Amino acid sequence: VGTAATLVGFLATPYINGLLDARGRRPAIVLSLAMTGLGRLLVASKPCLPTFFLYILVVSVSLPAFFDASGAALGDIFGRGTPERDEKELLASRFSFLCIIAGSFMSILFAEPRAAMAASGLLQLVSAAVALWWVRETLVDPKTMDWSLRNLSPL
Repeated sequence: VGTAATLVGFLATPYINGLLDARGRRPAIVLSLAMTGLGRLLVASKPCLPTFFLYILVVSVSLPAFFDASGAALGDIFGRGTPERDEKELLASRFSFLCIIAGSFMSILFAEPRAAMAASGLLQLVSAAVALWWVRETLVDPKTMDWSLRNLSPL
């Protein structure tokens, strides 16, 4: 499972980064949160090995997409390589890590693991809706970045 997830993540990264430049950061943030949330709901509704395998593949694409999009958005706002951007990215990474830990401890609140997974999925869908409503697009003109989709190759 880990090897397949790594391979999928490796192959998808150039396309994800191209889409970040061509379509913007906000759609990638919203889509990655929604994909992971829906994946968690799928695992909660049908807990079996193939569903879990599919969920791991989804996470191997959506998690890097989220971090790449948020990092690119911070670079758009604060400038690339600036101390202020680095500070904000560190803060965002710490908050993301805190959210991951909180999601891992959802099982304390719920007696059944499926309920904890469903609750985590619903929280991620809520965060996708909040990002859709609250996060502004930081890429000034996505049309000028269409070149990044033309020469994609993961190798």
